[in-house]
Amino acid sequence: MAICTGSSVLSAAGVLAGRRATTHWKHARLLQRVHPDVQVRDDELFVEDRGVYTSAGASAGIDLALALLEQDHGPDLARHLSRLFASELNTTPAKYVERVRLDHAKTLLDRGCKIAQAAQAAGFGSAETLRRLFVARVGTSPSQYRSRFEIPLRTRTHSSARRLRSCCDPGSLPAGAGMSRCVGLLSGSPLGGHPLTYENGISPFP
Repeated sequence: MAICTGSSVLSAAGVLAGRRATTHWKHARLLQRVHPDVQVRDDELFVEDRGVYTSAGASAGIDLALALLEQDHGPDLARHLSRLFASELNTTPAKYVERVRLDHAKTLLDRGCKIAQAAQAAGFGSAETLRRLFVARVGTSPSQYRSRFEIPLRTRTHSSARRLRSCCDPGSLPAGAGMSRCVGLLSGSPLGGHPLTYENGISPFP
């Protein structure tokens, strides 16, 4: 089994030769070019071919894990998992996966990805599916959300880059201290840890 670009490892080892497989959409064409003996499916969340499983991305890997759980242990365990999600997280596995996907899609849009690319990478399958969920959960469309952040992010990035050069002067700070002081990479931030997103812990957005 391989998640996301892990399919490249299986391909290099010859495991996927003659088999159908999928991978992260950004690397699907590369995988097909480097390993023409692999039948790459870039429009599926996960693929099973003669006992070998591959998923399109990290969030699609969650779908694959849930499918394997039910396949290997039956629906009873899957229902037990649903009860645990309800009691511990006050949600269902499906809604949790949906939330993870939506957060991932928002991160990709923040980074400037096209809507169709963000939808596929986050495991929604189509831009329309992402649009419907975005409107329902965020209250705006993906295009409106993306345009809201494009100009502030670009302006802030240029400004931060200038400040980064000055405050990270090797002669004024201990080795390695400049980057950590000037730029806070917060993996849980709305921008998913995008470089120059937070400077001194201050968000560039209201």
